[in-house]
Amino acid sequence: MVFKMEIVKTTTAAQGKLSYQLIKSVHMGVTVYGIKVINDLFNKTEECLVSDVTCEESAALKLLDLCADNAVLPITLQNVCEDFIVSDAMSA
Repeated sequence: MVFKMEIVKTTTAAQGKLSYQLIKSVHMGVTVYGIKVINDLFNKTEECLVSDVTCEESAALKLLDLCADNAVLPITLQNVCEDFIVSDAMSA
């Protein structure tokens, strides 16, 4: 099944060599948000997409800012998203 993905917001870090995208998609009628990181720091492009992090746009924007502020790399994005989900659930 193919899902339509839409970039809602893009931000950069490291003089534009790290790009962070907030991705919106619809899965089975439910709007979900994810994060994509693109790294061009080391003369080789690396990417990672975690497509279904939250249903809340405000939480997704908070995660996007957290990733950009801390220069999260594609290799660690999955772990950062998992930690964010757990911490967000614990604070609710």
